[in-house]
Amino acid sequence: MIEERCSKDVRVYSDEIYENILFDDQEHHSIASMPGMASRSIIASGFSKTYAWTGGRIGYAVFPNSEEAEIFKNLNINYFSCVPPYNQEAAKVALESPLSKTAVGEMVQTFEQRRNEIWEALNKVEGISCRKPGGAFYLFPNISEVCSNLGLMEFHEGLPEAEKKETSPAGFFQMFALYEHQVAVLDRRSFGSLGSEGKHYLRLSTASEIGVLREGVRRLEEASKNLAGLQRFLQNRPDLQ
Repeated sequence: MIEERCSKDVRVYSDEIYENILFDDQEHHSIASMPGMASRSIIASGFSKTYAWTGGRIGYAVFPNSEEAEIFKNLNINYFSCVPPYNQEAAKVALESPLSKTAVGEMVQTFEQRRNEIWEALNKVEGISCRKPGGAFYLFPNISEVCSNLGLMEFHEGLPEAEKKETSPAGFFQMFALYEHQVAVLDRRSFGSLGSEGKHYLRLSTASEIGVLREGVRRLEEASKNLAGLQRFLQNRPDLQ
């Protein structure tokens, strides 16, 4: 499709940061490995996910040719020149150490176990449905029914048009869960308003230990039934104060 519809100077930007965090014996296949795509793809990845090293700030991009890579380097010289040498050395060790494969494998296994348990727990909550992701460490439950049961659809629809465009039913539930039940999630709109209309989803990270995740689901379930608490929240709006 890309080869048919796009000129040869069009580049596909492929974020493959989760390439090593896959479940159910799946394998990662880069778009650059597809026929004709090596010369059209820019691959971005890094060390923060595979090696659980968010503080390292080590990332990289792979370009179709050295000329394009050189242009990118010149445009981003401050990023490249400011990577501390000791972080570069640590990244080298992470890539080359014979211990890395085992350590990463154990981490991925833990993430898969968390995914299985929390996915199952979410689907047991009335009004929530969730598909099982094949990788990374997030779950995206659909809370349309919860929003409807709590009256958030009607509340959002009754807002002034300008305010309605800046919010969503799931966004109100997100804030309610945070302020009244002390559990942090993100709604679909937090990842960009484009295409978010009518999408009543939350994102949960499973990067915490399992006890914290279990408690988080319990609090979400509690929030999903707390109509009186939600009404007080919408009257007082502590998130705006």
